[in-house]
Amino acid sequence: MANLVAGLLLGLPLWLLIVAAFIAAAAVVKFVVLDGRSLKIGPFELGSRPDRAPAVQPVPAGPADQRWQRYALQHINHDELLAAETVIAEMSRALLSDSAAWALTVTGEGGIGKTAVTYEAVNQVAEAQRFNRIIWASAKDASDRPDSLPAGSPLLIDWHDVVRKIAEQFDVKLGPRDLLDLWLKERLERSLREERVLLVVDNLESVQDAEQVISKVRELGFAKPHRLVAVSRKAVAKRLLGGAPGDFGITNIAIPPLSEESTLQLARLIAGADRDVQAAADDVLRPVHGITEGNPFLIKLIMKTYLDSHRPLEAVIDDLKTKQAELGDSVDKYLYAQALNELADRFDPLSAQRLMASFTFFVRGATLSFDDIMAESGIADPDLLAELIAGAIDLFLITPSNMNTRYSIHSLLFTFLES
Repeated sequence: MANLVAGLLLGLPLWLLIVAAFIAAAAVVKFVVLDGRSLKIGPFELGSRPDRAPAVQPVPAGPADQRWQRYALQHINHDELLAAETVIAEMSRALLSDSAAWALTVTGEGGIGKTAVTYEAVNQVAEAQRFNRIIWASAKDASDRPDSLPAGSPLLIDWHDVVRKIAEQFDVKLGPRDLLDLWLKERLERSLREERVLLVVDNLESVQDAEQVISKVRELGFAKPHRLVAVSRKAVAKRLLGGAPGDFGITNIAIPPLSEESTLQLARLIAGADRDVQAAADDVLRPVHGITEGNPFLIKLIMKTYLDSHRPLEAVIDDLKTKQAELGDSVDKYLYAQALNELADRFDPLSAQRLMASFTFFVRGATLSFDDIMAESGIADPDLLAELIAGAIDLFLITPSNMNTRYSIHSLLFTFLES
């Protein structure tokens, strides 16, 4: 057969053989360039032209690293997810959709359950295996206040603290503070090419915080197919200035307060085995919704006040209605005072005061270690301090995080303690 083919080729004109060779070579090269990879044929390896090769695409996502869960708040109360199925599903769809905006903001007033809802949505997204790596950076440390901010504005987060938390989960060791952004960007280049990353930045206290995070994260090289979730009190503009068209497309999902029906359901859930609450008519519990306006955190404080006071539920609610008429929007401060009084009754007023005051030596939203609290509170007995912290957690005054090694207080409570 080989001799026959050779004979046929020898019988063709030389010019025809040359044309045929060029056509064959062009077909192979065209295939290789379109494929965007090198192709090995027999003993030869042909490569695509570098200037024609498409950008490297992220590898197909597999199971995400689950370390992100330990960086999120560990004390996630699933009762905060009451009636949240719709918003959780909306968040999950936005994060899994290739056509959705690159950045997602989750907003709502303090105590509405933003962190709990975001945690559940991210957990569902992780199960879908669309991201190789999930990173949760809680912006708990705020510091530098720009001169341009008016007095009384919330403190902006220290971006470099967020950078360090991101780097830690990328297993990157950072250098000097002044070079953090450049240092991390250089080390992210390969990861962002080879992986699909979901980054969550939680506990942003202001619009300025959220805008800073979105801009800075974009400068690090995050873009589609990666996703950013910024959890903030207020929504940012749908498009931040300074980027190319489409770079800063932002979708906002607002966490709504609980409806009256859901408020009553949560009140009964917190009451647990309390027969009086479970048997109470809806009309008895309905004022709880009017007082709290459907804020889950305040609903918890009311029900804890009732459970710990051992007073009739209607008497507790009547007192709160009277206080609401006197204090207006400040009824939440009255609820905090009640919880603090209960903590003082369980231990002693001075220890309770020292415990809560220790948080005010740090910036709003800071997380403290056990040793931090011991140093600032002056409570030298570790067993007593551990019991105090456990009691404060039970009363929703303190929230643990990072595998119960860090502690913080609600931002609304921080305002109350400062006053």
